[in-house]
Amino acid sequence: QHLPHFAQKSDDEILAAEVTLHDVQHAIALQYGFANWSALRAAVAECNGTQAPASGAKPRLSALKDLDEKLRRHIEMLGFATVGAYRIWCHKEGFGSGLDKSDAQLYEELVRRQQEPPRPVLRRDYRPADERNITRAYQGEDDDLWDGWKVPFEGIEDADEREALYRLLLHCTRYAPIGGPLLWQLARYHRDWLHLVEEWIPKSQNEKGLLAELTRFLLGRDEPPRPDDARLQRGEAPSACYARIRAQRETVLSPEEVEAFENRGYLRLKGAFPRAAALEMQDFMWSELERMHGFRGDDPATWNLEGWSPDKAPYRWTMLRLNQSKTHPVYKKLAAPRMVSALEEVAGEHAASLKQSWGAFTPVFPSRSDAPWDLGGGGEWGCYADPQVPWSMGVTTFFSDVLPRSGGRLLVEGSHRLVRAFFDRLKPSQLLDGRHLLREFYQQYPFFAELTGKTPDQGDRVRRFMEETTEVEGVELRVVELTGEPGDAVFYNRSLVSSSAARNVTDTPVFMRG
Repeated sequence: QHLPHFAQKSDDEILAAEVTLHDVQHAIALQYGFANWSALRAAVAECNGTQAPASGAKPRLSALKDLDEKLRRHIEMLGFATVGAYRIWCHKEGFGSGLDKSDAQLYEELVRRQQEPPRPVLRRDYRPADERNITRAYQGEDDDLWDGWKVPFEGIEDADEREALYRLLLHCTRYAPIGGPLLWQLARYHRDWLHLVEEWIPKSQNEKGLLAELTRFLLGRDEPPRPDDARLQRGEAPSACYARIRAQRETVLSPEEVEAFENRGYLRLKGAFPRAAALEMQDFMWSELERMHGFRGDDPATWNLEGWSPDKAPYRWTMLRLNQSKTHPVYKKLAAPRMVSALEEVAGEHAASLKQSWGAFTPVFPSRSDAPWDLGGGGEWGCYADPQVPWSMGVTTFFSDVLPRSGGRLLVEGSHRLVRAFFDRLKPSQLLDGRHLLREFYQQYPFFAELTGKTPDQGDRVRRFMEETTEVEGVELRVVELTGEPGDAVFYNRSLVSSSAARNVTDTPVFMRG
């Protein structure tokens, strides 16, 4: 009605077009009888009793960089990129949209934001017209509808199955580029779904991975039973077969192992992914190192690079640039069924927040120092804990034999429990300013003050921190070194105090990730 360049377009063309913010503003202004958007803004400002911007002058809007540091960091913690997005969210949630707020108000906003369920990201190629066509096919509308939209629903007489298929198609149209018969068949087993399909948040980067991920989310297995499956009992429906198999399904981890992860903060998983695949990945890393830097696995004399030292973290692995090929297909085998199942079992109720990221490559080459192996200096210890994120997990994967004192990550067993307890004791205003929180945490406990170099050493750090156990507030603390074989993995709570700077005093490079 208001934009001439859309006048000759069909509804589908309009829905698929790149409509700009300026287009929308102009249409709204015309609809309400104003010549342009500026005139409408001036009228609204006058009605609100505020001064309209001078003619020809741009109204000044608040920007993140113009805010005081506390409010700016608060908005960034909430995940908003602009002040406008933050104010709109505040208005929708019933908070004041102004920018003058107390610490108690800011803390209430943080709590509300954390309670929001994670949301999937809309597909880049999402077309509202596709969603409307799926709805028409589901409702049985045949007029001027392409036959391809009707195919998924053909021959389905069960109303509940039709509805399940409709929900599947809508969700994937919005968030996951998958379709076809392999997707449609999931609707047959809708009575066995473990979750609502609308709760699925896609993480994989390819169609095959997305389909397997969705199947596991809905049914708890890699693929649904086929009608010709030998495990089908006589006269048994595939849905009933699946329910029976699911009830017999064995878990990767025992309840004791999950409990140990919660208490200690880490868990070793032998054979998380195939050993052969791990060695194949190691070979690929060597080929990349030779291509970029001339490193050859059989010639230690070539393990040299200008400005690089195997004893200086993190440059000892970032300068090798293995992360440049982190998306190479060779690494897809990391997501083995045993690995994925164990991750979900450890995460439990937090499984929906898991991201398909295996972290950075951390190869460690033999040390050039003759000094005895130690735990590293105080400045090399850190913690990835976030006071606003109550739970997060990391994974270290092994592509070679990682022996003791060969550069594996060091963790303070049990420290995550003290870190979270420390955060829980803080006031809301202290949580908003997280710059010095961990420094205060280290200084609060003599164990961490000495480990991180805040107080003088008592001598023999290996014996003091690795061979002896120190109990603090009912938590037994001890430094452990992550070791393993090709194909092994270690899951760890990211609130653990840790260090990745330990030297490799063996003669062999080790290859890890995460």
